[in-house]
Amino acid sequence: MAKLISQKNLTTKKLNNNIKIINKFISPTQEMKLFTKTNIVWCVYKNTPHGSSGVFYLSNLYKKPVATNKDGLIGWYNKKNKLGPILDFSDKKKSLKSAKSILNLYNKKKIYTSYCKNQLKFNKIITKQKKFHEIVRNIMIY
Repeated sequence: MAKLISQKNLTTKKLNNNIKIINKFISPTQEMKLFTKTNIVWCVYKNTPHGSSGVFYLSNLYKKPVATNKDGLIGWYNKKNKLGPILDFSDKKKSLKSAKSILNLYNKKKIYTSYCKNQLKFNKIITKQKKFHEIVRNIMIY
């Protein structure tokens, strides 16, 4: 993603200055600080797994909008619950549209707030099913 984001046709000063890529495992303390300070969680996988994602569930725990692609379980949850932008980098036109949807989170507070509220609603649904806390507990125990 670092290479794709740095491409001239996707780069704007505002987008470039706000994206920090962390591509490594981090400690639980670092994880908490990171999720607390972040505005949006990127959960776009190449060759999307059909299962779930720890990062996806942590975005919900911290009520942060989550960017996903349309495939797999996380894509399905996002489409159904509108938890964040759905991104597609399969070609140049779709990549530009995806980059603009990320910028909208910075430029249009109403969109950002809507995703955060949807995360809260989604958390309540999953908590009622008693699945969410089991998933998060397993993620948090290293």
